Amino acid sequence: ITMNATKEGYAYGFNRSIHAYRLSDGPFLSDPKVNTSIEDGDDGPVGGWGETYYLSVTATHASPQPITVYAYIKQLTPQGGNWQLVGSQEITGMNVTVNFSTTFSKDSSVQGQWLAWFNTSEVNNVSGTASAAFAIERDDTNNTYISGDASNVSRVGSNTTTLKTRVFDIDRPATPVSTEEGLVRITVDGINYGTGQPLFTSSTGQLTYSFNPSCAYQTGAQKWRTELVNGSSYYKPSTSSEFVVNIYSAFSLQITSPINKTFVRGVDTIPLTASLNDAGGCGPVPDANLVFHVNGYECTGTYSGNGVYSCVIPARVTRLWPIGWYGVLSDAEKPYYDNATKYLQNSFKLISVSAIRA
Repeated sequence: ITMNATKEGYAYGFNRSIHAYRLSDGPFLSDPKVNTSIEDGDDGPVGGWGETYYLSVTATHASPQPITVYAYIKQLTPQGGNWQLVGSQEITGMNVTVNFSTTFSKDSSVQGQWLAWFNTSEVNNVSGTASAAFAIERDDTNNTYISGDASNVSRVGSNTTTLKTRVFDIDRPATPVSTEEGLVRITVDGINYGTGQPLFTSSTGQLTYSFNPSCAYQTGAQKWRTELVNGSSYYKPSTSSEFVVNIYSAFSLQITSPINKTFVRGVDTIPLTASLNDAGGCGPVPDANLVFHVNGYECTGTYSGNGVYSCVIPARVTRLWPIGWYGVLSDAEKPYYDNATKYLQNSFKLISVSAIRA
């Protein structure tokens, strides 16, 4: 390059530079990218350790001479590390997309920030370079149903129902999510979930719970779900859909009054009383439909608390009943309870007014 300059009052200026620049035909690298596999629905530069990482770069060399493109990766944080060769490819031509891929093992130490670096073999002391950042995190999971939805179980006795889901590794489905901590949660009142029962995934990723409800769970339809908790070094947490388990129970029914009582026909009212409790030891049962039956007469018991139901046979009802002993039959029903029936023989005796005068 030659340059000169003149101006009045200034000395003539002149400069010449030899080999000031050189026209090059490359090689050049551009558009470096790192993309992940699409199992989790996201092919961006951030993915789980179980995904496949696809590295690409566009190479250009105007000369017909082949060049070799190399791809390296290196962890930056938190561990740091050395450059690792992913692979190399020989190319010729302009704007050639060069693709590489790599995978990682199930190792929490690979998680962090990484850099992919591309370069080419030298041509006339010139080589192309390019780089792209990417990150590795825990694998995504999902939690799918196996069994236990709409199942039935009783609070009485030791019967159980099995609630089961399976946790899958979305990013690497062939790898079982084994020996990872989970929970099963069940509502206690149809709305509010309890604290949950700790579980661990099996060798095939299953979360299994044999549910035998205690008195802490109300009868009726309860919701349940399982969770992979947020404590794994390898997997992100996931929660299953909500399912239903129906909790049943049974009655303990006793007629408590009258017992061996005497009443005057057509004169005395006859009070009938029964106690209704949960056969699983869960206490009194309110809001049941409890009916007393005596000699074809029926009356529905009124609940007064503490499991007590009562009604009264009016004196006018017994005016034409025969003199003698009467038994009392009581039956109870309530949703999610087994129906119960109790009979008390010789519950009370009817006598006439004349018998009293005699």
